[in-house]
Amino acid sequence: MRRRLTKKERKIVYDKCGGHCAYCGCEIPFNGFHADHVRCLRNFEHVDESIDTVDNMLPACSSCNRYKSTYDLETFRKMLSGIPKRLARDSSTYNIALRFGMIEEHHDPVQFYFEIGGGGMTENEAIKELKDENEQCYEQCEGFCSEVINNVCTCRDATILSALEQYRAIGTVEECREAMRRQRR
Repeated sequence: MRRRLTKKERKIVYDKCGGHCAYCGCEIPFNGFHADHVRCLRNFEHVDESIDTVDNMLPACSSCNRYKSTYDLETFRKMLSGIPKRLARDSSTYNIALRFGMIEEHHDPVQFYFEIGGGGMTENEAIKELKDENEQCYEQCEGFCSEVINNVCTCRDATILSALEQYRAIGTVEECREAMRRQRR
């Protein structure tokens, strides 16, 4: 049975693709996005307890979430790839629009937004957020931390630089933050 996500969990899922659908890439409002289970809850809920966790969720627009339904990613990709053939077979309007050059078919493999770099904040946004966190750390450490030099909390500098390198390699701010937490331990 699907559990209700907390507001914090919804924010984590929403931020995974920076306010975009993980599949088509359209912008989605926070109050209108669907938290899609990448591995379908219905197919795995009795076998795998990790199925109903934030790690198995991506933000989706309502049309992608409904069309994906209970498909796994590869079946969903295959279904999307077959849309032009089904439309050509079943829709005279589609065929007329195609003949008049109003639409164009593409036969490239379907790539989802999250696969082609649609992973949350831009690098500059991540840097700004990490610098803001550095300022908050300085405010908390001031007078107590021996590593505050020239109003800069140096206990965070190495962590920020290392985390940014991981952000560039990994691509999501959530994973970057987790890497920062691991480094602090």
